[in-house]
Amino acid sequence: MYHLSAEALQEIITEFPTKFIAVVILALTTYWMPNLRHTAGGFFMYLLFLLTIQQCMSFTFKCVATVTKDGTTAHAIGGLWVLMMCVYAGFVLPLTQMHHWIKWIHYLNPMFYCFYSLMGNEFHRRHMDCYHLIPSGPGYENTSLSNQICDIAGSVAGRDWVLGDDYLYKAFDIKWHNVWKYWGINLCWTVGYIGLNVFMSEYIKNVEGGGDLLLFKRGCLPDTSAGEDWDGKVATRDEMMLALNGPDADLEEIIATADIFSYYDRPYG
Repeated sequence: MYHLSAEALQEIITEFPTKFIAVVILALTTYWMPNLRHTAGGFFMYLLFLLTIQQCMSFTFKCVATVTKDGTTAHAIGGLWVLMMCVYAGFVLPLTQMHHWIKWIHYLNPMFYCFYSLMGNEFHRRHMDCYHLIPSGPGYENTSLSNQICDIAGSVAGRDWVLGDDYLYKAFDIKWHNVWKYWGINLCWTVGYIGLNVFMSEYIKNVEGGGDLLLFKRGCLPDTSAGEDWDGKVATRDEMMLALNGPDADLEEIIATADIFSYYDRPYG
């Protein structure tokens, strides 16, 4: 017997090579062109985080498609969910600025964990030079550095640079030791969506078998006696039975038979 869950499972293997190539191309483009950290470790972590969120979001949409009955409904639900995840991923609205009544949604948002992991990967141990100190300008030319501070979040008085870890913590409440924890959470989300998709594919039947079915009612023939068109004249029932079964055939007995096949054990060739 065919199981729809088998199709859901085979998609993991058959679609992965194509998705992997697409993510690698995206990572090569979006990592090196913006001049991010020129380290092999940073790049492969970036690639790992992108691949994980790609798989997670892919199976999220598959789950939505599985529980909905048509594409219109699936697109509407998926579009609203993506919009909500993008807004509450931590970039448009940092965690410290989210409304308290909707802030809980970031716990269910894989994009939040991916964004925070990518930010931690990029700014960890980075020294960012400060180009504007406070106070500065006319009258403050001779002010010592110990009495100035950078205007970037995470700055420390007496330093003309900002540590990336301090910036992340003050601006986004991101800590480096949580980066791999966030990746693990996304991995759990991915496995959970895969399992949910397999389960729903097997037990939720949104599409019922159907289609047009042509039925022939026994004992009923259409009335074809209108007109005397000899070129297109149709034989009567008695004439057909006489030609097919001989003069002694019982028409009612033949029609009432339960057999649906007309021929048995016919040799071919």
